[in-house]
Amino acid sequence: MTYKILLVPFVLFLALLTTQAAVSRIYRPRSEDRFIFSLYLGLPFLVLSISIAYNFWGLLTPCEAFLASLLYFGLGSSWIASYPAIYAACPTLIISMIVSKTKKPVDINYLSSVLNLNKNSTDRIDDAVLNGLIIKKEGKVELRSFGLMTLHLFKTYRRWLGLQTDTI
Repeated sequence: MTYKILLVPFVLFLALLTTQAAVSRIYRPRSEDRFIFSLYLGLPFLVLSISIAYNFWGLLTPCEAFLASLLYFGLGSSWIASYPAIYAACPTLIISMIVSKTKKPVDINYLSSVLNLNKNSTDRIDDAVLNGLIIKKEGKVELRSFGLMTLHLFKTYRRWLGLQTDTI
């Protein structure tokens, strides 16, 4: 196995991620979903098709190209699947933001009223507890270190894409 199988997909993915950030900072596409899908799956599929027609320009054997494209499409698909959570203010992110802004534990009833998701609010809080983002004690919640790290990661992505970092 050669380094090209790993290098080509990661370089392509990083190039497209940089392109997305640049385009997102200049203007917002009308259909963000269509833009993301086209950029990460449509464009690489076109490049792969042209590469096959030109026998991969002598860079990769057909087997290497197949393995590299599998890795790339896995990366691209995982980014497409996680992008809505980064782009939109998902309830788990909002919970983490509220809890991080207060230096003391936050009442679960207060969180439920802020989220305004009715029964789903408590389900989202329970999901955040199960995922290790927050700790629930005596009707109050606190942010764990993993939750704080995840919150900072989401804020960094949002800042890099030119989105607001404070959605509340």
